[in-house]
Amino acid sequence: LEVNAPAMQYLTKADELSDHMLALINDILDMSKIESGRLDVRANDFSLSNLVQNVFEVCRPMIIEKGHHLTMNISKVRHEGLHGDESRLQQVLVNILSNAVKYTPAGGRLHFSIEEKPTHAEGASVFYFTFEDDGIGMSEEFVGRIFEPFSRAEDSRISKIQGTGLGMAISQNIIHMMNGEITVDSTEGKGTTVSITLPLTPPERPVEA
Repeated sequence: LEVNAPAMQYLTKADELSDHMLALINDILDMSKIESGRLDVRANDFSLSNLVQNVFEVCRPMIIEKGHHLTMNISKVRHEGLHGDESRLQQVLVNILSNAVKYTPAGGRLHFSIEEKPTHAEGASVFYFTFEDDGIGMSEEFVGRIFEPFSRAEDSRISKIQGTGLGMAISQNIIHMMNGEITVDSTEGKGTTVSITLPLTPPERPVEA
C-alpha cells in the first residue's frame, strides 16, 4: 500500500491529536482521583538507572526534534536500588522534562541532575532531582499559581503549545503524597528551574540494574 505525502501528513496529525487526547483524558482522570482522595501511591523496589533511562526514552524524540543540548549530572548517589512508587515518580519526571522541552526554543539547553544526601532516619536518603532550562521562563505572577489546576500562562509565545494545565498540579500532589516537595524558580526570558526533594529508602530485596 502506497501512501502519498498529503495522506501521510494527515495520518501523522491524527496520531499527534490522538496522543494529545489520551494525555488530556489521563490528566483529567488523575485530577479527579486526587480531588476525591482516590489517587494511590504504591511502593515497589526499582532501579534508579532504569527509571532515568525510561524518562529519557519517553522524551528523547521531542528533544531530538527541537535540537536541544541536554546534559546530566548524577553526584554522590550511593543507592542504585530504591523503594518507592516508580511509576508515579516517572510520571512526574516525564511531565517536568517534557515541559522544559516544550517551553525551550529550538537549540536551547537542558540540564538534569540527581543528588543523594543521607538523613537521620536509618537507611533513608533524600534525593534531589533538578531540571534546568534556558527557555522562555515565566512571570513571577504565574509562578505563584503554577500548581493550580488548569493554569496556563496568558502568553502569545505558548498559544500553540499543547497542554492541559494539569501537569504541575498533578505532579505536586504526587510528590506530596510521597512526602516530598517540589518548587519552581523562573525568570521570564531566561529560563526555569524545577526542584524535587524526595525521601526514598533502599529496596526490600536486591534490585538488578
